[in-house]
Amino acid sequence: MWLVGASRGTLSVANAMARLPYAFAGAIFASTPTLPSRKRDVTISDVDLAAIKGRVLLLHHEADNCAIAPPEM
Repeated sequence: MWLVGASRGTLSVANAMARLPYAFAGAIFASTPTLPSRKRDVTISDVDLAAIKGRVLLLHHEADNCAIAPPEM
C-alpha cells in the first residue's frame, strides 16, 4: 500500500511510515513543510525519517510560494 500526503498531510504520512516501517510500500510527499509556521512549529525534521523503510517520492513546484514549504528546502 502507498500513502499520499500534501502539505501538512505529509507529516501524518511520514509519522505513519516511521511508526510502522514495514506496513507501507512507499509514499508520495507533495509540498512538505520544512519550516515552522506561526501556528505550528512541527516540520518534517521532527519525524524519525531514518525509520522509514519504504520508497518515497518528493514533489515540489519551483514556483510554490508557500512560506513553510519553499522548494529550495
